[in-house]
This record gives sequence, C-alpha cells and structure tokens, in this order.
Amino acid sequence: MSAITGLDDTGFTSTGDGVWVNAAGVNVRVQFFDTPAELPCPIADERALLYECARDWHEAGAGLIESWIDYPGGLPALFQFIKTRPEGLPGHRYRAWYVVPRATCHLQIDVWADEGADAGRRQSFVKERFGTMEYVPGPTVPLLKTTDGRAVGYDIADSPGIDDMFPNHALSQVRKALRQIFPSLRFADWFRSLPA
Repeated sequence: MSAITGLDDTGFTSTGDGVWVNAAGVNVRVQFFDTPAELPCPIADERALLYECARDWHEAGAGLIESWIDYPGGLPALFQFIKTRPEGLPGHRYRAWYVVPRATCHLQIDVWADEGADAGRRQSFVKERFGTMEYVPGPTVPLLKTTDGRAVGYDIADSPGIDDMFPNHALSQVRKALRQIFPSLRFADWFRSLPA
C-alpha cells in the first residue's frame, strides 16, 4: 500500500532499483520507513530544527543550499538541499529531499544529480563575474556562525538566480525537477490520517 497517490513523474523512467531518472540525469527515489523520522528536534520547533540540521551538514563538510519547512500535499515536511563531493566522481552531487514525518513512520523523497564533466564551470563563472563566492541567504535559511563569530557564507553560485545562466547544470536541473514533482504530490488517506 503506497503512501503516495499522486506524483508527476513525466519524463522519468525506472532504473529497476527503486530509482527513477530523466534525460538530464536527475534521479528520484521515494522511500517509506515504518519508523519515526530521526530529526534533531520536533518539526513544530521550526527554527531550532533548521538550525540543528544546517549545523550538522556544515560540520560534515557539506554545503547547505536551502532548508525550510514546507507543506507538499498539505503535510508538514522538512526540506533540505545540499551539495557534497562524491568519492570517485568529478564535481558536486546536488541532493534535495523532503522528509515527511508522522508519529509512527515517515516518508522520504530524494532528488539528486551529479555535476560530472560540467564540474567547476558554474563556480568559476560566478567568481569571475561577481568577485565573491559568499552571500547571506534569505530568512528561511539558517545563518550559522563560526567559533570566532563570523557568519558562515553560502555559495552564491548555488543561488537560484544563477540557474538561468546555466539551465543544463545539475543544480538547475534538480531545481527544475523539484518544481515539477512537488506541486503534484498527493498522499494516501491512510498516511494523511496518521498522527503528526
């Protein structure tokens, strides 16, 4: 019995191992877990949850791109978007996911793509054009500080405003897939009726 009754997967084909991929190399995976989500604090405590998750990713060496509480399909969900450097591959892996927690289980929807041969081109362009690689994000993204009190900057090359300049880049394609998939997300009644 699926927890999802609607999801626009137009252009995606199954790889046979629970992952769906499109022509741009964007991967999607939906996983149901019959255990509560392991979040550092309750989703209702939005500010603390976003800050703790951002700090954890920063300490793990990942670059946080975006993070907020969203309501795809009408249920509260933690959205996170990070970049990492996968071992043995050039460039970054851009990975976004929603965790939809319920009291006794949770659903996780992952969307990711690898930079591959395009590695570094977007960052080089931004550095040459803007001269800086850091910016302070909007109010929905947690602002971290280093131990000496400096704000941890976010990479301006990861900002949505750069996507139009690099429409075929892995990051731009992940955002495009997110815009396709999540407005169409619908949950089964049994999943929606579970306690929050």
